[in-house]
Amino acid sequence: MEDFYHIIFIVTAFILNAINLGINYHFVISGEEFKSQSISPVDYCNEINPFIRLEIIINVLNLICYIIPGDYIEIVLCLCIFIYFSYLYYKKFLFIKPINAQSYLERNESVGYQKIVYYLLLILILLTRLILIYLTNFEVNIF
Repeated sequence: MEDFYHIIFIVTAFILNAINLGINYHFVISGEEFKSQSISPVDYCNEINPFIRLEIIINVLNLICYIIPGDYIEIVLCLCIFIYFSYLYYKKFLFIKPINAQSYLERNESVGYQKIVYYLLLILILLTRLILIYLTNFEVNIF
């Protein structure tokens, strides 16, 4: 029965990571539209900023899905993204303002690609955990 709950948490985290992957893909596409001047800086900021809050909320839910079963690798990876968001919040770079959207475009595009790789890595780790639980039929703790 414990494996069942672990699988439920892994599937929930998988879905949340897939949503975050889609959000970051949207960030990259919006950055490309802004770079080609298809949209104005105000529209770009209005399009991106609400999704930043959503990404943080999904990461909190994701961390809860990792803490309850005790998946330590995922907890460490999730804490890394929280440290990154905390740094951005401290430096006042978390939300994009229209006045400096152009100057932060290169950095935001680079970070968007890095976060896409990050979420793909988490999805791959979660799929590996699901396969290991299925093959071994008992709780898998790496540490």
